[in-house]
Amino acid sequence: PMHQLTVASSTGAQLALSAGAGFAQWAFRNAGGNLYLATTTTDGTATTSTSALTIIGNGGTGTAGNVGIGTTTPYAKLSVHAIAGGTQSTLFAIGSTTAAAVTTNLFSVDRTGLTTIGDSSGTGDANFQFAGDTNAWSVGYYSTDKTFRIASSTALSTNSMFQIGKAGTTTLNSGLGLGTGGNYLCIDTTTFEVLRGNGSACTASSIRFKENINDLTYGLEDVMKLRAVSFTFKPEVNSGTSTHLGFLAEEVESIIPELVTYNNNGQIQGIDYPTVSVLLAKSIQELNLNLESIASTTATSTPKSQSFAASFFSSLFSKVGEWLANAGNGIQNIFTKAISTEIVYTKQLCIDDICITKTELQALLNLANLSAQAGTSPSTGSGSPPSASTTPSTSDPVPDPVPVSTSTPISTSTPTSTSTPQTTSISGCTDPTATNYDPSATSDDGSCITSAPTPTPVSGCTDPTATNYDSSATSDDGSCVAPAPAPTPEPTSAPTP
Repeated sequence: PMHQLTVASSTGAQLALSAGAGFAQWAFRNAGGNLYLATTTTDGTATTSTSALTIIGNGGTGTAGNVGIGTTTPYAKLSVHAIAGGTQSTLFAIGSTTAAAVTTNLFSVDRTGLTTIGDSSGTGDANFQFAGDTNAWSVGYYSTDKTFRIASSTALSTNSMFQIGKAGTTTLNSGLGLGTGGNYLCIDTTTFEVLRGNGSACTASSIRFKENINDLTYGLEDVMKLRAVSFTFKPEVNSGTSTHLGFLAEEVESIIPELVTYNNNGQIQGIDYPTVSVLLAKSIQELNLNLESIASTTATSTPKSQSFAASFFSSLFSKVGEWLANAGNGIQNIFTKAISTEIVYTKQLCIDDICITKTELQALLNLANLSAQAGTSPSTGSGSPPSASTTPSTSDPVPDPVPVSTSTPISTSTPTSTSTPQTTSISGCTDPTATNYDPSATSDDGSCITSAPTPTPVSGCTDPTATNYDSSATSDDGSCVAPAPAPTPEPTSAPTP
């Protein structure tokens, strides 16, 4: 033997501990420079049984110094393996035991690779801490509210910068970003920092960030081409079943492509709805110019607003003309200082409170022609002209318009011959009791207007000073009652001196 104690064997364990013959043993064996410690049967050896502990001492393949637990071929400096067919799930555990022998697992790894940090009952935090000073960061499970947290602290309870709740709610620190409130999360396109802002933080609007600035060429005409729709999202979009309002990006692209967004594959994805407000502002400006061009002759205008005004008035005048030409337009009275027209059609012609009808005008013209034939004026003839009505009549229909040529003068006088007198029939009212009786008429034309019936007298007191005066009475019936006389004051004697 080379040493004070040498135990040698090439086939079995060099050292075995047993409780007696026929019992399982703890066997120690050096084989090939490697140390094996394993449990085995009475006939087994440490190399043929599952090794509880293996230390590689002669690792020609770079494994020298590897320690294996539950394996004879550890592939790392420390390899822990589950025993084949074993039922124990935990491979490695670090625990804390109290004086009352209550053990709490703080860290464990099971046979499936599941690694657990913290008490499995959830009564304590599970915290990974990076550094130990005031600059420390903590990441882990916060047991108080069951959230996952990232905190700028040595504990998860203070300076939480990010947390996720069990219901999926996500909370960010109130000091996030440089914004001054608002509902937007933005990304700085230079630093890629996540910011919080009121919208302006998301879009750089200062002129110092911009170039190639031009007036917008889109406007009201383009807005009118957009088709507003209501819709619901498909189930696979996972956006609920509520009805939404908006546009279809494919349709918008053909009108205003700058409003459309695309995905990484170049496919149409969505619409930049905040930018739509710029287009609406331009449309309102154009609409205002259109209205100003109608309301004022001195307002600032553009070719588009001038075209709008011309089209508006052309359409307006056309519709007004059609409306005035429609007999059913409902117009009852028109008030104006002068009317200039080529032809006027009317049932009556009224001057102040005197009106004349077609029949009465015809009678006057006939009388003038008859007087001219007799060589006398209408005022010296034997007949008197017909009286004009003071009340507009609605009996005569409006004649249909007769086309009149303006190139040939029309004479209203009747040619007469000086050699042979002619007898002309005069149409008019021949009823002496009519209010429009025409004594010169020789032919009744049916235009006679009968006199209004004499009103029936109303008897009563017609004395306005009477106590029973009747304002509707037209005939006094002697029933008037005079008012009682005022009492005469009694004389008073002068006081005795």
